[in-house]
Amino acid sequence: MILQETVEAINSLILVKMIKCSDLNSAHENEREEKKLLKYNLSDGRKKVVGITTSIIQTRKNQKNLKGTVHSLDTAIVCRGNSNFEQIPTSDLVPGDVILIPSNGCELQCDAVLLSGNCIVNESMLT
Repeated sequence: MILQETVEAINSLILVKMIKCSDLNSAHENEREEKKLLKYNLSDGRKKVVGITTSIIQTRKNQKNLKGTVHSLDTAIVCRGNSNFEQIPTSDLVPGDVILIPSNGCELQCDAVLLSGNCIVNESMLT
């Protein structure tokens, strides 16, 4: 009787040890999976940071280039009445101004409508 109880006690201890070992293996597997997931998330986060940073740098360069183009100091001949023409800086142009395009050509940093005559436009410069 004592021998049987001892054997049962030993068997139950062995069973408990086996359960603890399987729990321990599951814990190690979970830990490995968590590490893999953490590595993936860190890698993904780095990619996003690099992408956003690159986008911000490129946008800033484009803004500086555009600002340099807009602030160029050209002049335009504007019609202020029937035969009253005046030469003004292009920065002073306002909507509704009628400008004279010279026959030898020019670069305009503004939107315009051609009222009469012919014009050749470099469409690659349009943004």
